Amino acid sequence: MPRIGRGDLTTQNIKLGVTVRRGNRRQRNQRRRPGGMTRVTKGSLTSVGRGGGSLRFQVNPETVEQSGGVGGWLDVDRPRRWSVLEFGSVPLTTLTFDLWFDGWPDRSIESEIGRLRNMGQPTAKGDPPPLLRLNYGRLGNQNVWVVESMDFGDELRNRNLQRVRVRCTITLKQYRAAEVTFGHARRFNQRRGRRGGNASPRTRRRVGSGGALGGGGGG
Repeated sequence: MPRIGRGDLTTQNIKLGVTVRRGNRRQRNQRRRPGGMTRVTKGSLTSVGRGGGSLRFQVNPETVEQSGGVGGWLDVDRPRRWSVLEFGSVPLTTLTFDLWFDGWPDRSIESEIGRLRNMGQPTAKGDPPPLLRLNYGRLGNQNVWVVESMDFGDELRNRNLQRVRVRCTITLKQYRAAEVTFGHARRFNQRRGRRGGNASPRTRRRVGSGGALGGGGGG
């Protein structure tokens, strides 16, 4: 009888008339899992600030796409002449991936779905959506993120029509707080200082999320 390798997922008919499935049990079970779920790893999103909570999920690493963070050059038109390049600003980093909530076969995941949606919506008091930390390898730990979009796709429901497995394609955008300078220009302050006036110092404050002045998470 020929030797059967554990890593081979194909089937083979042996001369004795028995069909042998090769591959370990975990691989076979994963192949049979309904709902089109593929290889996944663990990840989580954590709200930054007061009352921040953490939401765990599973990530399909094959769907992770990262863009932005480089470039920023703009074409400047000049009539009847060659256009020139002028540097504007670096686009913020965007991260898109598929995440899964899995309670198969019976556990409802409606609460996890609701918490995820709350991360992309303003609060009942009118506060902006929370800033987030992504815990997934080395991709998310370097930045603070906000939810730009989420699109729910494949799902499975139990007999009570509650979702027990769902895929969501989520897009996160890097968050950076704006700096606003208050007071007079430095040169004007220096002139007032030489004349015996009180120079008003320049102060900088960060504009937090939603445009309100205050401490915001940096990138």
